Amino acid sequence: SISGLVMLLMKNAGNPVKVMEYAHRIGMACQEILTTVDQILDMSRIETTETKLAEEEFGLGLMLEEISAIISSLAKAQDQKYVFTARGIEHDIVLGDKGRIMEMLRGVLSNAVKFTPPGGRVELTVSGVPDEKDGTVALIFEVRDTGIGMEKEHVQKYFRDDIPETAESELGRGTGIWLTRRLVSMMGGSISCQSLPGEGTIIWIRLKLRMVNSGAVDFWKKHGIHRMLVVNNNLQEAARIRNLMEAAGVDAASISSGYGTVKMVESAGVAENEYDLILLDEGLQDMDWRDVVTNVRRMSWIRMPHIFLMSSRHIHDEERMGAGVSQILSKPFYVSALHRLVEQVCEVSGEGMDDSDDDDHSMTGLRFLAAEDNTINADMLKDLLEVSGARCEIAGNGRAALAMFSNSKPGFYDVILMDLQMPVMDGYAAATAIRALDREDAKTVPIIAMTANTYEEDLNRTFEAGMDAHITKPIDIRTIMNQVRRVRGK
Repeated sequence: SISGLVMLLMKNAGNPVKVMEYAHRIGMACQEILTTVDQILDMSRIETTETKLAEEEFGLGLMLEEISAIISSLAKAQDQKYVFTARGIEHDIVLGDKGRIMEMLRGVLSNAVKFTPPGGRVELTVSGVPDEKDGTVALIFEVRDTGIGMEKEHVQKYFRDDIPETAESELGRGTGIWLTRRLVSMMGGSISCQSLPGEGTIIWIRLKLRMVNSGAVDFWKKHGIHRMLVVNNNLQEAARIRNLMEAAGVDAASISSGYGTVKMVESAGVAENEYDLILLDEGLQDMDWRDVVTNVRRMSWIRMPHIFLMSSRHIHDEERMGAGVSQILSKPFYVSALHRLVEQVCEVSGEGMDDSDDDDHSMTGLRFLAAEDNTINADMLKDLLEVSGARCEIAGNGRAALAMFSNSKPGFYDVILMDLQMPVMDGYAAATAIRALDREDAKTVPIIAMTANTYEEDLNRTFEAGMDAHITKPIDIRTIMNQVRRVRGK
């Protein structure tokens, strides 16, 4: 139990190794409890027909990377190998309920880790077949493990439509699978399973999602991406990326040679028709990628392009910046990942691309009012903000936040961070009350919701209460920075 682990941690406070071990195990236990509670709440929502599916634009590839990071960590803790493979989803910006899809995949993958012994293997393979005629992509998510497997009768029990009779005693598997089945059904998809005792389990989830024109021309033009050069030894992959970008209205070319790249960049400079972005694969055969970058950076007389390095390994910022690379684009290639990196390094200025190097200073001098009833979360939030150069005052509930804002001078607070679930007065009521105050800054001060929920109905309530944006817990400082810049229009 968690209480037992806490007792062991306290008794071994002088042993750093034991402290880390018990802290990790406590974290894992807490995560299991949260997962179980979420499953029960979701079952209740679905049974009372409160659940509405969102239709939001999101990057499938980035979502899968996010899930894989979580599952890889879980598998590593259990001494298992986790493998993620994706095929046919380069054009990955789609419409759908991202939160629910993540929930389904996390549940199935967590089960795979839970029921696979140390030394085992868990795999996620995602295949996509785009249909250009109707603008959809048919997706197959395959989760395969080498775990304990299931008897035929258990497969039949867990994959029937009604709640398993043993759900209360088997929340770890039965209820999670039932929930996944219902969500898949709500999305118009299907789920199937193959399993044998001692040989592992394979689960297939099939969904069809609508593709978004990821390459809306306005996006690339606003960020100054007019011409792009794709440098890749794999001609098929290079052509695929080039075609995606050309379909998005970008003048794209591709080449497989490092020496050829240097000549093309030089020729473009002579013609005063320089490339805005070079997508450089690290696996060239004729020239090391570092030498390619060095030769391009020596052309001081041209308008310098941004260079993104495509790599399947982790490259530290010191190595990246030392080599003159703007960003690392992790393999496999996703349009959504390229979108994100372009947004990070470019400012929207109508024309041209400018490095955004002021992230570390964007919070300096800002004064925050943070409404958070959990003292641990409040202290952490205050520390994160103050380390970033901001100032922060904490209110323990919504009523306290309302009083602090009401008693402050107009314009005193630059941003309000509002937890939604608090005693005395919740975040919805507090935000509504602040907006109703008879003072000018009450109408304009940015209010950002802090919530663990990403369901459409919950987020709609925040906007109805007058909040400008939301941040999903757990909170990290980069997310706060991005949202603050967005709501303040900077």
